[in-house]
Amino acid sequence: MTVLNGDYNRILGFDADFLMEIAIQWINVIFIVFILSWLLHKPVSKFLNDRNQRIQNDIETAATNLEEANKQKATYETKLAGIDVEREGILEDARKLAAAREAEILEAARAEAKLYAERSRLDIQRERDSAQDEMKRQIIQVSALMAERLLDEAISDADKERVLTKAISELGDATWKI
Repeated sequence: MTVLNGDYNRILGFDADFLMEIAIQWINVIFIVFILSWLLHKPVSKFLNDRNQRIQNDIETAATNLEEANKQKATYETKLAGIDVEREGILEDARKLAAAREAEILEAARAEAKLYAERSRLDIQRERDSAQDEMKRQIIQVSALMAERLLDEAISDADKERVLTKAISELGDATWKI
């Protein structure tokens, strides 16, 4: 260590001036802290209380919104369940309507088939009656021819006429079976 003008060249010396400066700085710091805390306590407290209140309000709003969302969710789920029930009802009504329509169509088809069957039966009956009439005419013609040939050989004209009239009347009264 070198001595300059009788002082020791020191980096840190704990002499009276140095300690006095440190004491004054500590007093200034404590004074500034008390003054700032006295001046800033109310605004900082108010700011912190306001912030705390905003956070609390946000939490309450979020809880209210969550509760409302849960209520809406329950409402929508109820509506969806109602829609499912309504959809099933609509489908059931459509099935019933389709079954009724099917029954109507089948009934109409049966009625039409019955009508066609009745027409066919009437056509067959007419054809049968026509065929019977035609057979009667042909049998009468054949019988007349046969009778004429037989009678030409053995019977007189008056007897022929009498036998022919009797045969025709008997054939006319006969019931034809087919």
